[in-house]
Amino acid sequence: MESGLTRDECFAQADLAKIGMRATLNAMELQVWEKEAENLFSVEPDPAKEIPARILIAVSPDSMNTLLVSDLPFHVPDDKIMNAAVAVWRTNERLSFGCFSLDLLRGVVQLRMDSTFAYLIAPPDQTELFCQFVQTMRRCFEPIRLYTLGQIDLAALDGML
Repeated sequence: MESGLTRDECFAQADLAKIGMRATLNAMELQVWEKEAENLFSVEPDPAKEIPARILIAVSPDSMNTLLVSDLPFHVPDDKIMNAAVAVWRTNERLSFGCFSLDLLRGVVQLRMDSTFAYLIAPPDQTELFCQFVQTMRRCFEPIRLYTLGQIDLAALDGML
């Protein structure tokens, strides 16, 4: 905790961030599972709200940030790993916030995004963070999948991003 805040102050900030995230998820009427003791939320995929994959959300009092993580909803075949790596690289070049990564062991592409909540005096507006994450999912998951599977070329991938 290098923020200069005491442990109690860091946990109080994390509680504010959790309140903000919980309010955002409730307002969007999403199916959410919460593990309060571990500061975790899990948002289930919802085609009606265009959320294509499960989103895991961790609120960390120690690092004073909110982290959102989601696996692309398909498995990368072994013979398409190089395609997935190129798709992830090209996509990351165009992102201003967050990043995609390729988990070679599990054969999945993952999106990660985080935001600090240090020094807040009111529950943070987690709506912007969550909406930006979902928007990035919607915009990038399908082009990555199509390029990985060899269904579009690099120019088409670039055009879709």
